[in-house]
Amino acid sequence: MWRLRADGADSSWAYALVLLEFQSGSDGSMAPRVLQHTAMLCHELLRGGSVEAGQLPPVLPVVLHNGESPWRAARDVGELIAPTWITAH
Repeated sequence: MWRLRADGADSSWAYALVLLEFQSGSDGSMAPRVLQHTAMLCHELLRGGSVEAGQLPPVLPVVLHNGESPWRAARDVGELIAPTWITAH
């Protein structure tokens, strides 16, 4: 996590978070796990008073895959949601 001085009249702080995870194989639970880690980071910033609601920093989650076979697991949580829940009835 980086804390940077934001441009502006109030000279407030801006936070930039990079979440890295290294994987040697495809992991079907990776997308929800990255979402969970991101949510926990945001929750901790809010709970600890580092930021206020409406001021959460951008988070860039990156999974580095170094396996021999291509990544086959979902890259987005939306890919794991059953289509029947997405379409309107």
